[in-house]
Amino acid sequence: MKPKILLALFGLLLLGFIAVALRPAPVVVALWFEGSGSGAGLGSKVQHAVLQALDYRNQTARRLVPYRYVPVVLTGLPEEAALERIRSSGAVVVLGGATSSFTGRISGLLERRGIPCISPTANSPILARSGDLLFRYTGPSGGEAAGALARLRGDFSRYVAVLDRSNPVYGVPQLAGFATGLGISPQRVLEVEGTQDLESVLGVLASGLYDGAVFFLPAFLTGVYAQRIAEAHPKMTLWTSDWGVTERSAALAGPGVRNLISAVFFPPRFPDPNHPFLVFLGRRYSAVLDPSVLDPGYGAVAMLDGAVQLGGSTSKGVLRGLQALQYVEGLTGTFPVDAAGDVQLPLVPVTLRDGHWAPLEGQRR
Repeated sequence: MKPKILLALFGLLLLGFIAVALRPAPVVVALWFEGSGSGAGLGSKVQHAVLQALDYRNQTARRLVPYRYVPVVLTGLPEEAALERIRSSGAVVVLGGATSSFTGRISGLLERRGIPCISPTANSPILARSGDLLFRYTGPSGGEAAGALARLRGDFSRYVAVLDRSNPVYGVPQLAGFATGLGISPQRVLEVEGTQDLESVLGVLASGLYDGAVFFLPAFLTGVYAQRIAEAHPKMTLWTSDWGVTERSAALAGPGVRNLISAVFFPPRFPDPNHPFLVFLGRRYSAVLDPSVLDPGYGAVAMLDGAVQLGGSTSKGVLRGLQALQYVEGLTGTFPVDAAGDVQLPLVPVTLRDGHWAPLEGQRR
């Protein structure tokens, strides 16, 4: 065979090897969020945000060692079926859940199997443990800081706390933090399930013994309860935890509610609309999600991407990378990771203004 032909064949063989080597290696990522209950609405939206962030990373990333995220959705599956799907798919990490109670349950199941879990939004202080396999983008609890702000403003002294019965891992410690920051315990603690307990809560407040209320409820219930309570007690100051701050709660509460306040880990509006991720979403999708889910969804995927770059794309490599993370670059800045593997985000005080969440300006007192 002529040398030129041999050289050509060798060149083609070499190009083939290079093409195979440069082909993005699949990194299977399981998505496991709430499929039912009061956390299902948030879970569905956060899952969409995570999928969009994974799509963005796949479409735009430039890496020395190429890889491609392959999402496997477990949401809605029974626990054993979800765990089997993780095993059979070869998933190296789980992104989920949205609420603290659900996240605490699945992270325990995953830890026994050595699988790391990244939660975008579960921020109960109960889940902050060093050495476990749960890592959180919205890591710190804002309850105590929110209570301190309410104390500084002089918002109320005789208040009622309203908790969602299905998510005690979140509500109970958040209320404890709020009461610590405020320096005053609630006069009454009411656990509710859906809107069926709304009239009971209104009856308690009608006694005239209370000057405020604080909610630890999902966005839908926050909007409904706030609208009815503000209608009956227009001068009563209301607080809600970050769980209740979305455009849905704002729309349900309506423009008439002007006394609903919170402190959240995401901006009510993105400060840079020209961020490459937001530009990508605007070109690729028909609508951009609410900051309350898009910001933590992007952040959780940023944690994953940083971990893969540090430790590799195997499950053990992802875990090593997550344990080594010191900073995460989110949509609104670069933030430190603490010893428990939780990102430390700044709190943003917000209030309802003309039917939309906006930064809280000034102090009442």
